[in-house]
Amino acid sequence: MRTDKFVAVDNNKYRTVISEHQRQSDNTYSCTASLLFTPTLPEDQRSEFICRVQHPSVEQPIERRIGPLQITVAPQEIKPVRFSLSESGEVTCTLTLKRFYPYNITITWNTEQQTELKSDGKPAKSADGETFDVTSVCTLPRPLCFPLYVIWEHQSAGHPQRIVLKRSDLPWRPQIEDINLSNIKLQTKSKIQVKISGYFPEDLTVEWNKKEMGTDRFLAVDINKYKSEISEHQRQSDNTYSCTASLLFTPTLLEDQGSEFICRVQHLSLEQDTRRRIGPLQIM
Repeated sequence: MRTDKFVAVDNNKYRTVISEHQRQSDNTYSCTASLLFTPTLPEDQRSEFICRVQHPSVEQPIERRIGPLQITVAPQEIKPVRFSLSESGEVTCTLTLKRFYPYNITITWNTEQQTELKSDGKPAKSADGETFDVTSVCTLPRPLCFPLYVIWEHQSAGHPQRIVLKRSDLPWRPQIEDINLSNIKLQTKSKIQVKISGYFPEDLTVEWNKKEMGTDRFLAVDINKYKSEISEHQRQSDNTYSCTASLLFTPTLLEDQGSEFICRVQHLSLEQDTRRRIGPLQIM
């Protein structure tokens, strides 16, 4: 920090090191003098130093003034991007960077098409009173498109830093539960049901595969016999969706006794489909 006079450095914080003297081609010597320390705020910000050299050949010490120093601190904590979902179906992303210096920082959110998305967030003083924190919030347009790029630039970094968000980063992935295998009766209209919940957005697809007793492979169900239905998507209290997927058919002993089914659900948040295995069926 700026004061009116220079004083000797604190030997407890600053350490002076002089390298070995190197003989030069003209038979004089050279060396490197270093001052080693760990800079702190605000003590070292914009501070200035004088290196004073004494030698028998000079009547007065030779001085070189250095500074003022520009201290930079890279973000000491980068929290994972957090997704949130509003009642209106808006998805917001939040990135928090903590304990950086100086104040100026730029955070941009871009789509793969280099479209910059609107965001907000200004730095504020950190709890330590010296560095800064910032929280940047971006609302994603619909339909949701990935990948999404979060780029932050700061004096402490030599080049822009980038975070890539993929569709699999969405936290609202479909869960398959509550399998209904009751009332599977011979030659009677029956259905297998699963409840799918916890997903957003509402778009998903369901496929059914079947493995007959005594076979080794699951194959797509015969659409002439098996009918797949998905109920309306119901909004839940946490703003995600749920639905019921059903497979309707009239079971026969030859084709369905001991058979197994797989319900495969595909969704934007999944890199691979999620599955639930059902059976073997016991036909009454």
